[in-house]
Amino acid sequence: MEVTMRKMKRSDIDTLNDIFNQQINNPGTHLELSPWNRDDRMVWLEEHSNRNPVYVGEANGKVVCWMSINPYSSEYYYAGVGRLEIHIDKKIATFTMYQSLLKFAENQSRKLGYHKLMIRIIEKNRTLLHQYRNMGFRDVGTLRNHGFYQGKLVNMVLLERLLPVDMKKITQSYRERYPFYDEYFLAKEKEYEAQMVRNGMMHNPSDQTQWISVPSNTQTPWHEDTVRKVSDTQSLEVLDFDKIPKEEE
Repeated sequence: MEVTMRKMKRSDIDTLNDIFNQQINNPGTHLELSPWNRDDRMVWLEEHSNRNPVYVGEANGKVVCWMSINPYSSEYYYAGVGRLEIHIDKKIATFTMYQSLLKFAENQSRKLGYHKLMIRIIEKNRTLLHQYRNMGFRDVGTLRNHGFYQGKLVNMVLLERLLPVDMKKITQSYRERYPFYDEYFLAKEKEYEAQMVRNGMMHNPSDQTQWISVPSNTQTPWHEDTVRKVSDTQSLEVLDFDKIPKEEE
């Protein structure tokens, strides 16, 4: 089956709910007790943005699956971590289908600046756990008594999938999104530059990203604070090597 992925439209809401609600009467698949309606899904959709998108998969002109990348946390320092959600029409759900959707999710997540995806699965759902483990997700641990379902507390397994890390891209993303981070890195860069100058280095005129030793014929400005002074020189012991007794042979 050939599935084409695209961004979700508001007209897809009912179909999304139909696929999602298939799990309601299947204990162990989801913690939801009552079906979602259009209003529920509209509120949920408002929480998503360009960086937390929802995608649907079409086959033969019909939506057969969907996935979303949800914020893991509202704290800014977790901005690179996403929580993945995948739902497939139970009539066509296969391991191969999950694999294809996960590959798509990873590619999109990397483009959006994520370096990690997480997912929670009910501990008793061994089939789904097996699928995600085979797709590269690693168990982080079991969250005991984490969910409430049909009058009982249930355990959830937390899994993670690490994506390739590009620290330069991650740092740039934080600097663009959070002004205080840009200020922090600017201060660090100035501090580093001052240290390099104190160490007798200068920017390479032909490549400002490189540092080179200051040529010997170049006068380096004198910085008094770069010299450590000995203020109490009288306290230093003076040794007269001529008066040191020699060891007996």
